[in-house]
Parts: sequence; structure tokens; C-alpha cells
Amino acid sequence: MKKSYPTLFVLFALFLSGALSAQSAFINEINYLASNPNSGLEIAGDAGQNLQGWSVIFYGADGAMTSSRQFGSRIIPNQDSGKGSIWFEMEQYSGTNGVALMNPTGTIEHFVSYGLGGLLGLTAVDGPASGMTADYAGTQLLPLQSLQLTGIGTGLQDFVWSLPLTFTPGEVNTFQDFIGGVLGGLLRGLFGYETEAPAGELHQQSTDNQFSISAFPNPALDFMRLQRTDNNSLQGTLPVHLFDASGRLVKRTQMAQDQYYLDLDLRDLSAGYYLLRVGEGPGANVQKIVKK
Repeated sequence: MKKSYPTLFVLFALFLSGALSAQSAFINEINYLASNPNSGLEIAGDAGQNLQGWSVIFYGADGAMTSSRQFGSRIIPNQDSGKGSIWFEMEQYSGTNGVALMNPTGTIEHFVSYGLGGLLGLTAVDGPASGMTADYAGTQLLPLQSLQLTGIGTGLQDFVWSLPLTFTPGEVNTFQDFIGGVLGGLLRGLFGYETEAPAGELHQQSTDNQFSISAFPNPALDFMRLQRTDNNSLQGTLPVHLFDASGRLVKRTQMAQDQYYLDLDLRDLSAGYYLLRVGEGPGANVQKIVKK
């Protein structure tokens, strides 16, 4: 009787697909201001990977493609646990609010928006990224700073965009650690952080508890309520920070262990866009809010 091993085959296929997907490069740092030195972007990925044939496609705030550039033969160095990055100086940022990274087969690996023009979710209307909505990286207003992915892990799914940090072209970012193998998995399991949250909700996990919060209304006029939507008990307090579009901290408060809602007073703030951060460290999640 002929034997079959469907389970083993599926496991091998999943392992192979995970190994291949882990090799994808991604946009790791962006410096888009003309007033900053060396405007451009940084590509991160597996050490030894050749970016020959990879391209970046630039988009305006209306989602229309504005220009593109193809990379030459550049090998990603080993800077940290078999991962590394390469910095590319670029001048195409003028009038753009988004950039997509495309691999040699024509697949978009990463689509990122930046600046106030990309704040509300830039969606490409043409070009290779047509129909895709960009991941918002933030806004930078100061020289010698850049937008950077931070956190602990092995690939794009493990990192989050931070507020502007000191410019680190061609280096591992500030507050970024590439940790591979079993150790990386254990650390991610220990810290229990999520890289994305559903629209309108912020999530924070720890080793011992898990909670979720809804922020409404958004846009808000005078007050915004942060409402617990879980029944779990918290260990410690939940820090809440509100930043303006330039990254300046404008409000700081916290929710106690037994507190299930908090009303943020927005009356002293000017109308505009803000970033609401719940939690701290790699587990923090950020949501865009609007003050009317």
C-alpha cells in the first residue's frame, strides 16, 4: 500500500513559504524634507540580498503616480543577526506623499505614505500600487531627523513607525533590534505586541493580560472618549499620550486598573490632526485623530 504524507507536505510548504516571505525587503527609514541633509529612503532585508531590479514608485497626495526609480546592484550588508539596510539618496520627494517598493517580479512589497498629505490614508489610483492603501509613517518637521521603523523582530510585520528620531542612514534604526530564530520568537511572544489595530481601536498586550480600547467620536470637537471594550483585569496603569503633527507631546494621562473609560479634554487644542498613543514601548499602538 502506497503511503502519503499530506500533513508533512503541508508543514513543509508552510515552512518554505515562510522562509521565502521572510526574504522580502521593506522600507525601513524615510527622510523626505529638502531642508534635511541626504533626503532619501532606506531599504532593509536579509543580509546578502541583491536589490538589482528592485524599484521605488512615488505617488502624490491624490494617489497618482509621479515618478519611479530602479535600483542598481547593491548587496544588503549584515548589520544585525543576518539583517541589514542600504540608504538611497533621492530627489524625487518634491510634491510626493507616498512611495511603493516593488520587487523584480512587479509585486509591491511595501507602500508607505508620509507628511500631512498622506495622513488620511493615501490610496494609489494608478501605477503598480493601484488600489493599495499606504501604511502611514508620520510627519517630520525638524532637520537631522527621519521617520523610522522601531521594535524587535525579523521583518516588517514586527516593527511600527515611530515619531521622528535622529537620522540613521544605512544603519539599524534607533530603538530597532533584528533578532532571528527561536530567540526572536520567544521575545515577541513575551512582549506580546501587535503591529496593527483595526480602524477605530487600539490594542495593547502584555504577558499577563490583554485589553482593547475604542476612541470616539473621531473627528471630535471638545471631548473624545477612550472606552474599554474588554472585561479583563489590568495589572498596572495604561499610559495615554497625545502628540501634535510635529511630534510634540500636548497631553499626557493614564487609565487606572479599574477604569473602563476616560474622557480626553480637547478644548484647549487647535483644530487639526493629532496622534493618540496608548501604551509604551514596542507594544504601543498609534491612531490618527482629528480635532474639529
